[in-house]
Amino acid sequence: MKAYDGFAEVYDIMQYDVAYELWAEKFYAFIKQYSSGARTGLEIGCGTAAISILLSKKGLAMDGLDLSEEMLTKAREKTDDANVRMKFYQQNMLEMQLNKQYDAVIAPCDGLNYLKHEGELIQVFQKVHAHLKSGGVFIFDLSTLYKFSEVIGDATFAETFENSAYIWENSYDEQLRQLNFMLTLFVEDSGQYRRIEEYHEQYAYENDAVQTWLKPYFDVMEIVDGDSFKPICATSERVCFICKRKEEIV
Repeated sequence: MKAYDGFAEVYDIMQYDVAYELWAEKFYAFIKQYSSGARTGLEIGCGTAAISILLSKKGLAMDGLDLSEEMLTKAREKTDDANVRMKFYQQNMLEMQLNKQYDAVIAPCDGLNYLKHEGELIQVFQKVHAHLKSGGVFIFDLSTLYKFSEVIGDATFAETFENSAYIWENSYDEQLRQLNFMLTLFVEDSGQYRRIEEYHEQYAYENDAVQTWLKPYFDVMEIVDGDSFKPICATSERVCFICKRKEEIV
């Protein structure tokens, strides 16, 4: 099964410990700090739109883009329940073509770690640059080498909930900086449990290299810990880049 197809059914349940309110608060503050007149935003890899819904309630007119139709179905349900209006696009971020520009683009929750090499990261940076208005803000995060190698690299996690459960098995290839993980999900369906398996690959990148690849398209305004939003340190598990669009590609 494609990554996030079956996961969509239990994604929000499994993400119960993610501080979406804090992320939305910090993202909104960064956007307004570096583009005070910002009114519109796009979330790429939006998943079930948890962050976009919160940003919408703060006054940004948000759209969402994701590769998984199942995730977007859940996002539409959630926006309807929250009385939030959003437009959603089912596209690969590498091929993003929306024929519109935004004041801000965000890519949270390690979506860019799925990009396999430098060329793919640069391609996404180009796409984001093209979809930002003059002076637009780009915010994204990446899970770190430390997280992949020292925290989850070869670990297995499992958890049960009222109507679902998961087993998350990881392996880390240090040479390739590649995290491979298998998600086995159990979801209740008419009194029985369906078993769903998904295979995922993510890749870790050095902060200095990412800044180099950003440089032709964006000015990097800040780099902070992506969980606490404090200065990064050797044990930061997520790094958040706050960038501003360059007027001309250099």
